[in-house]
Amino acid sequence: MENFKIILLINAMAMAACTPPIERDYIVDGPRNAMFGVDLKSCKHLAETTQQGVGAAGAVIGATSGAIFGALDEDSDSETVLAGAGIGAVAGAAAAQDASQTEQRNIVIRCLQNRGHAVVG
Repeated sequence: MENFKIILLINAMAMAACTPPIERDYIVDGPRNAMFGVDLKSCKHLAETTQQGVGAAGAVIGATSGAIFGALDEDSDSETVLAGAGIGAVAGAAAAQDASQTEQRNIVIRCLQNRGHAVVG
């Protein structure tokens, strides 16, 4: 169980350390027109407001599943269950945040495309 805890913590920290996809540069097929910067800011704001609270939901799901896995360990005690819940919360929040950030980037790309920019990625 101890190795499992370490692996989950390392994984969660690694995911948290990555540059959020919404902040990476956007690839445009052709020149960027004068409105690109204004539209980008507006589209990022739209994307960020549509994805609020996703990390908290992932933390709850992760904590629940972590507690269950901790309880299933044959040597489990209340400390193991709590550790599993804590690790699950961190891993769940990190995974949900990663998925949310990817979806935010997709929202920004679609928003920019709808405003006439030839964004390809």
